Amino acid sequence: MTKGNATGTDIANVTLTVAKFNPIKTTGLYTDCTVRLDSPSGRVKLSGPKVLEVTNLAKGPVVFTIQVQPPGLYFPVGIAFAPKSSAKRPRKLSLGAVRANFPAHNVCIEGGVLIFIDGCDSGTANAGFEFYVFIQSSSGDGSLGIIDPGIQHDT
Repeated sequence: MTKGNATGTDIANVTLTVAKFNPIKTTGLYTDCTVRLDSPSGRVKLSGPKVLEVTNLAKGPVVFTIQVQPPGLYFPVGIAFAPKSSAKRPRKLSLGAVRANFPAHNVCIEGGVLIFIDGCDSGTANAGFEFYVFIQSSSGDGSLGIIDPGIQHDT
């Protein structure tokens, strides 16, 4: 998969800037970061400090590209998805429905950029998702950390 491989598909370029790196093995805490949407597609916006909101699901998939900053200090090494339930939007999906919407075979890391597709399945309207970006420090010990932003689907 390459960036923007689907003609007519919206692309949302996101930057995660590490504020405080927390290695998994020593703290068990998430790495603190800021989330920035670099090129709003018209269908994706920031909703709160760390939640990406996707609208107009009927218009089809959105390709997300994730960069981790500062450059050269941290690199994305993987991603995991899980359903989220909140008081505001209590709809919760099974993990199978989440995997169908975020297909693993469409996830890649190319040139230090993590790329994945949000399928915008109409059955996911008003549902929230956690996605965990696994990062590795370029320090000598190669420590791993986890960044925990979210995606919210609206109709």
